[in-house]
Amino acid sequence: MPDYSKNIGTFVKKFADDSVEEPRELYRFQISDESINVNAWQLLTAGGDFTEYLSNPLVYWAHDTYWSYPIGRCENLFVEGGKIFADIWFHEEDERSIIVKKLVDVGIIISCSIGIFPQLKLEGNPLPTNLVNKTYSWDNTYTIIQQWILKEISITNIGANKSARLKKKLTEATKQGLMSEQDAILCFNALPDESMLYTNFNHDEKAKNIIQNQNEESKINDSLNNQEVDMTLEVENATLKKDLEAVQKREVELTEKFKALEVQQKDSTSKFSELDAKFKAQEAELAKLKDDNQKLNHTNYVNEEKSFCEKLKSEGKLMPKENENDAIVSLLVELRENNDSAYRNYQSILNAREPVVKFGEEIAVKDKAIVPSATGFTMADAEGTGPRKLEFHAFVKQEAAKNNHTFKQQLDIEKTKLNGGA
Repeated sequence: MPDYSKNIGTFVKKFADDSVEEPRELYRFQISDESINVNAWQLLTAGGDFTEYLSNPLVYWAHDTYWSYPIGRCENLFVEGGKIFADIWFHEEDERSIIVKKLVDVGIIISCSIGIFPQLKLEGNPLPTNLVNKTYSWDNTYTIIQQWILKEISITNIGANKSARLKKKLTEATKQGLMSEQDAILCFNALPDESMLYTNFNHDEKAKNIIQNQNEESKINDSLNNQEVDMTLEVENATLKKDLEAVQKREVELTEKFKALEVQQKDSTSKFSELDAKFKAQEAELAKLKDDNQKLNHTNYVNEEKSFCEKLKSEGKLMPKENENDAIVSLLVELRENNDSAYRNYQSILNAREPVVKFGEEIAVKDKAIVPSATGFTMADAEGTGPRKLEFHAFVKQEAAKNNHTFKQQLDIEKTKLNGGA
């Protein structure tokens, strides 16, 4: 870095030709300060090296330094309050210089920009809250350019530093106070009340202070943001508290309803148990009544059949043989309780018997020989193929199975036969 130890007041560099009689129109631009630009760079004013630029202080349009001529020249370059200013003269020797000057005069173009070469930089510094997502930094950090070389100055439509723009037009260029060429080489000094002095400046310390200040600013912004968040959270908490109270109230109501339903369920269960007990008792009572009724019917049947047998005896159709009446009565009761048709057929056979027919004699019914017995019928073919003694129910079941009939179908067939059918 060049030696900036000379302290000779505000630096003004003169490049104008002393032979020019008419004063030149100068335009004072602020070309840089220490704000963070859109490229996420912060140029430390104290770190600028202007030696190269001052040897050929040209001004271009939009950084076009290779394919076009310069549009003017920097007449004065100085630092004030940590900001760098340049007094620019437009030569108006070509169309571009003339057009740019006219656009500056009418206030259409007001921005400028500088081209630099970084020499020492400090990367990875978090952007202040108000600049997050507002620069070209993909990770929201910025770089402090601690030392850099000024290469060129350009007038442009939009500059990277929003503070780099036209400050005023100098209506009169004076030669008073301008330093000679040899005395004016690279001598800079800030205003007395500013802290940014170029004399023996420690750039690392400067960067550290800037980062510390920005961190403090970031903390303040974060604190304010946190206060806003806290207020928002308080409102949300109040809303959630009301919602919670409403939910709790609803929960109490539902709990009471559930308890009431539990009581109703218990009452219903108790009533159901009572009704079930009554139903079972009625079922038991009905079963007993049915049993008693069956017993009564059986007793009535026995009494009726005894009377019937006594009647047959009195008519001489049954011989007064021992146990004969009881056997016939038992058979008639069984048939009457289980198969009314067979009962009527057997009773009709007994009624049709000739008087004084011995118990066990055959009774001819068409082509069948039927012998009443205590246990059923003894049936034989008319041709005399031999009697076979069968219980009546067993006989009907056997005939039904043999003829592939149901029991009812076979019973109807036997009824027809006993009644004299074919």
